[in-house]
Amino acid sequence: ANFAINGANRKGMEKYVKNANQLAFVYTIGFNVSSAIVNLSQIPLVVLPYLSSRHGLMASTKAITRASQIVGGTSDRYDLFDLDANGNYTAKDSLSDGQKKMIKDMNLEVLIKAAAEQGQLTKAFLPDALAVHEQGRASRGGIMGSTLDVISNVGAHFGFAQAERFNRQTAMVATYDLSLR
Repeated sequence: ANFAINGANRKGMEKYVKNANQLAFVYTIGFNVSSAIVNLSQIPLVVLPYLSSRHGLMASTKAITRASQIVGGTSDRYDLFDLDANGNYTAKDSLSDGQKKMIKDMNLEVLIKAAAEQGQLTKAFLPDALAVHEQGRASRGGIMGSTLDVISNVGAHFGFAQAERFNRQTAMVATYDLSLR
């Protein structure tokens, strides 16, 4: 609690440690396509066995396939819905007729609304972990820190974070689909 309120005890070291962490991230994960590919393996290696133990292998495989078609089939970075002025979610116009039919058949608006309220559709862990949204140039470590913040932020939203978002949304839609069935 003290760290969350006051930050590091050795504030002079904090910016160097943060910069080193961001450099390591950019080098190992940020713009590394292989990290995104490995991250995508979570669906068949973790989610499928977990769902299969409850719903069976065939049903789980079909649900994951349907979910990945819905989630991955949009060019809008996995944003399937628009939020209107009344707080209702409607399928994006850019979705195919097949996607819109699957969304309607599954009544995905219920899941999307609950997931959006919990920040599960757009938030990514990496920018928060890298502290790229800290305010004030002094807390970022001057020019070096602000440049690293920009590079890390772009890297965090590159392949790895997109794969994380795809995984999260595919797992949610597949689990919802199986629960409905």
